Amino acid sequence: MSYAVAIVKSQTENTVARSIEDLDLGFDVFNPKIRFPKVHHGRRVYRVEPMFRRYILIKVCEQIREINSQSVRYFIAFITTVDDTLAKVPDKIVQQIKDRCKGDDTLIMPRSSRFLQGELVRPKTGAFVDLVGKFEESLFQNKELATFPFLGGSTIVSFKKGDLVAA
Repeated sequence: MSYAVAIVKSQTENTVARSIEDLDLGFDVFNPKIRFPKVHHGRRVYRVEPMFRRYILIKVCEQIREINSQSVRYFIAFITTVDDTLAKVPDKIVQQIKDRCKGDDTLIMPRSSRFLQGELVRPKTGAFVDLVGKFEESLFQNKELATFPFLGGSTIVSFKKGDLVAA
């Protein structure tokens, strides 16, 4: 068995998935989401968004085409191949995604850096020790970049990894 790929109207992934489950026809719907940190107005917030925008996965079964005749038919269409068979995702791949998700089908993205872009930071030592700047990015060479106000403008300064702390 595998999962059929269904395309849905933009930003209706959750609503359509719930509607199909509410039909109580025994369809197994998989609508994974991603939770990731973001900086909004200087504060860290977490956003949850669909992993596959505009797509949901529905376990292939005998009555899968019946969904088109139900109340969600205006919001969903199955992706098909050239020979009119359903586009499918193997169970093995879906299971790998499910194994990485929490109970509510949400995958929590690991942080790639100690700070998020736009987060307020200050250096531990050096000429900018009394200034607060915004974190830009981590580089592969054990460096971190931050933007600081300087002489009426702003400048990007490179620091050794670990020299920046949260402001």
